[in-house]
Amino acid sequence: MTALGAAAEAALGAAGLDLVAPTVAGGRAAVLVGNTRALWAPFVAWLRAAPARADGAHPLDTYVREALDVAVACAALPVTQRVLPTEVGAPDFVGLAVSAGLLWRSPGGLGVHPVYGPWVALRALLVLSVPSDATAPPTFPPACPPCPHCPTACGPAFAALPRPASEADFRANWRAWAAARAACPTGAAFQYGEDQLVYHYTHDRARLRALARSPSGAVS
Repeated sequence: MTALGAAAEAALGAAGLDLVAPTVAGGRAAVLVGNTRALWAPFVAWLRAAPARADGAHPLDTYVREALDVAVACAALPVTQRVLPTEVGAPDFVGLAVSAGLLWRSPGGLGVHPVYGPWVALRALLVLSVPSDATAPPTFPPACPPCPHCPTACGPAFAALPRPASEADFRANWRAWAAARAACPTGAAFQYGEDQLVYHYTHDRARLRALARSPSGAVS
């Protein structure tokens, strides 16, 4: 249990934000919030409830902020700051997660979870009005030995990728980057579904709008 408490963690989990880990930020207790593939179904349901949401500037960030609002309100949490990794000046989220024992860092720079592998994302840092010395140290189980299989898997796969000259170049070749990520043998069963994978790498707004306006049903 983190400093958020059971009610807040349950609210976040219902929204697909199913990874939480205690950490410290600026001398205050803080909590990292992330997700596995569990995020996608509630996110798409949120879009379908109001399809115009897919036209917003940053639909997924908006969804995360709303989910955080619900969790903070339901548990009356003393949150003084909320930071998303997409914001200017955001800290190194993977570094924080490694320090908290939630992830290790792969040779390709990805955060790797001992169960879910690289199929996770970090979505927010919640800073609480509680001095860090008033909370217990992180209690997340120790991670596996960092990347024991990379000499034959994801390490060489990332090393072989050409460096993209621009974001557009990266998005044009995103399948190669996704394949390098998938080379990690840890958490292979938890790989993102196709729609989540495509949006994660491309932010394809047309695909998101189509999902938002499609009938409810299976979500990949």
